[in-house]
Amino acid sequence: MCQRCARKPGHGRKLVEYAEKLGCDKDLARLFVLSTQTFKWFQSKAGFTEGHWGTCLRGVGWWRRRAAANQKYAQVTRMSAAGSRRSGRHGAEGLATPTLLWASVADQRMAEFREVAGWGYAEERRLNISTSRFGIGQAEDSNKTPLGLHRIAEKIGGGLPAGSVFESRKVVGTVAEQPDAAIAHRILWLDGLEPGFNQGGSVDTHARYVYIHGVGDESTLGQPASRGCIHLAATDLLPFYDRTPNGTLLWIAEGPLA
Repeated sequence: MCQRCARKPGHGRKLVEYAEKLGCDKDLARLFVLSTQTFKWFQSKAGFTEGHWGTCLRGVGWWRRRAAANQKYAQVTRMSAAGSRRSGRHGAEGLATPTLLWASVADQRMAEFREVAGWGYAEERRLNISTSRFGIGQAEDSNKTPLGLHRIAEKIGGGLPAGSVFESRKVVGTVAEQPDAAIAHRILWLDGLEPGFNQGGSVDTHARYVYIHGVGDESTLGQPASRGCIHLAATDLLPFYDRTPNGTLLWIAEGPLA
């Protein structure tokens, strides 16, 4: 958080109010606060200007011009900017990622965006998912899906046959043997990037073992059915795993995709 925000707790609220005036929902408003604080932190470093920000991270000025007209591209642009200051356990400090993921609890869908030179990010596809049947929440032992900014921290299962079943991230069988397997095919382990919200203490997404993964019974995809993780169908998960590198940013939002 920037020093101004640390000294004046109300400053973050004013930023949210500004974002709401542009027609943003509460998810986008909170993301705006994250990324604006990020810019102010970088701005305090010698030689870092808004021009650098715009060039490196598709920055603040672009978002302000586009937000009212196109919230979807605004949100993924801000996600890139906000994530740039969070190194994560396996991410590179200061780098926006070429792929961005946006999971909607309301829609039970996850959108993938790819960086497009000279424009920002363009949506490539949407995948059916399942989030927690217990709702949304950050606390450990809640079995709820956490919100906010995350990274893919670790990938498990690459090169293994489709249908592999996991317990504690170790292969213990196959879907043919265990058709109701809780974790199958591949695992992408998530790491929260918002200290005090989804990182650290009793709200740490990584310590809660929240994954993107497959399941044996795919009949519940498209509706809340998990115990906190994000479920994908095997036909979506296998290629998704191969094309999604460690460090990729994921924004989990309560509201719908734009």
